[in-house]
Order: sequence, then C-alpha cells, then structure tokens
Amino acid sequence: MAIPKSFRKKLLISVGLGGIAFFVLALLPDRQEILEAGKTFAWRWMPIALGCALLNYAIRCVRWVWYLRILEIPVRLKESIPIFLIGLMLSATPGKAGELFKSYLLKIACGARMSRTAPVVVVERLTDMTGMLILASTGLLVIDVRRELVYLLWAVIGVGLVVLSSKRLVHFFLEHTHGLLSERMIERLEHAYDSLSTLITLPRLLTATLMSAVAWFSECVSLMVILHGFGTVCTWIEATFIYSVSTLAGAALFFMPGGIGGTEAAMVSMLREIAGATEAVASLATVLTRAVTLWFAVIIGLVALFFCPFEIAEDVESEIEHAKDEL
Repeated sequence: MAIPKSFRKKLLISVGLGGIAFFVLALLPDRQEILEAGKTFAWRWMPIALGCALLNYAIRCVRWVWYLRILEIPVRLKESIPIFLIGLMLSATPGKAGELFKSYLLKIACGARMSRTAPVVVVERLTDMTGMLILASTGLLVIDVRRELVYLLWAVIGVGLVVLSSKRLVHFFLEHTHGLLSERMIERLEHAYDSLSTLITLPRLLTATLMSAVAWFSECVSLMVILHGFGTVCTWIEATFIYSVSTLAGAALFFMPGGIGGTEAAMVSMLREIAGATEAVASLATVLTRAVTLWFAVIIGLVALFFCPFEIAEDVESEIEHAKDEL
C-alpha cells in the first residue's frame, strides 16, 4: 500500500527537518574531531540500543490493546497491533490529523465510532507525559538541587493524577470556569472528559503511568548504551535525566514534530555538561540516539503501513475531517 498523499508532504517535511538537525550537529564540532569520534564508536552496541527501543514500542502496544479492551472495542489483535505500529509512522509528522489517525483506522477495521476511540489517543499522550515527568524528576536526584524540589514535583504529579481521576473534582472546576470560557467550550470540555473518564480512573492512570515510565526508561537505556559505545561513562540515572528532560523540552518548547531540533539541542548540551562528553561525541551520540528512538519508529510505521490488512483512503486528512462530525 502506498503512503496516503495526505502524509507524504508531512513525512518529507519531517525528514528535511531531521536532515537539517543532523547537518547542524555534524558541523558544530571540528570536522577532524567528528571523524575521530566516529572511528571510536563500537557498532556492536547498536543492536542493544535498537532492542531497547523495540521494548518501548512493545510496552506501549500492550497499553494500547489494554485500553481497547477496557472500552470493549471489537477489534482483533491482528488488526489492533498493525494500527498501533502504523501510528508510529506519525511520530515525526506535523499537523493534527495524526492525533486521530488511529481512531480513523479503528473505524475502518471494526466500525467503532471515533468519538469512542479518540479518548484512547488522548490518554496515551497524557500517560506518556506523566511517565516522562516521573523519569525526569527521578533524574533530578543527580543534579545539585534541593531534594524538596524533587518531592514537590512528585507531589504535583500525584495530585494531578488524583484530580484527573475524580469526576466530581473535574466537573467542579469546569463549573467554576464560567466567565473565563464560553458555554460552548465548557460543554465540549465536559463531554470530552466524560468520554475519557472510563480510562482515567486512578488505578488505571497509575498502571498506565507506570507502564509509560518503564517504556520510556528503555529508551533512556538506549542513550546510555550508545554513550558506552563511544567509551563515555554515563550512569543509568544520568541517562534517564538527560533523555527525559531533552525529550520534554523539545516537545514543549519548540513545538516541532517529534521535538526535532529542540530535543537534539538540549541533549547535546546536557551530554556535555552532565555526562562530560566532548562536543563531537555529544553530537554523534545524539544523532544515533534520535535515529534509534525516533526514526526507527517511523520506519517501523512505514513498513506496517505496506502490510496494512485493510484499505486506507488516499486522502486521509479529508476522511478524518468528515468523520470529526461524530466527535
């Protein structure tokens, strides 16, 4: 199956941005230093780094299937797993269509209304964030900060999870936003939250957050393994802090698909400051880490697309726009 034309341009933009980021990282250090650093890398460590990335996808896929089971979506494993994998293709693509793409695929596969499955995508992103925040706060233990700040961050995460899982509290807050938000906006928020409530009970939120933390920690290990291939010593907790914070920074501050540009800049900086890597090693390690944790996912998604068990519209974005009337 060919790539739907709606996503071809987006993928090209993302690949172009990734290429620019690569060349910038390659040009920052001295050319001779880059060549020397490249010669020292032990490529036998790359399969281990890729295996850690695969573990990340496997855990998140289990979470995806679990959410579909909770909502009693009548989709078979041989369809739900390819849908999850195809979604990886959009890890680095801009635009909002990707957010509902998996829901659209579920509609094709089993006729499930997008209004019923869209909350799964939202909760996936939510628990990815809470899992990353836990990893980042754990990594703060290696930084010279007051421990009270770490405890405060954990408390904020805990309170946030409790509030989100409480229907009464959320509706209370929404009711007291009159004057700040329009009535229509409040109604939409209430409707959206009611759709999510099945998935975000406290036990399910905690379970999914733990799964996310373990999944993303495996990619932190990928960074540590790659640094080891350069002969740079980096503890697991340092790698966890560097990877999680640079990923969060790239996503939150630069608003680029896959955090391209921002994540790389933050990772290079922290590899030099925290892991003590040279500029050349920091740049090359960042390029290899992003290849393993971002572009590997895109490749898997593209391969899954060509083996998709059902027909996908050529103009996916238009189809999704029509289906949004259900939401």
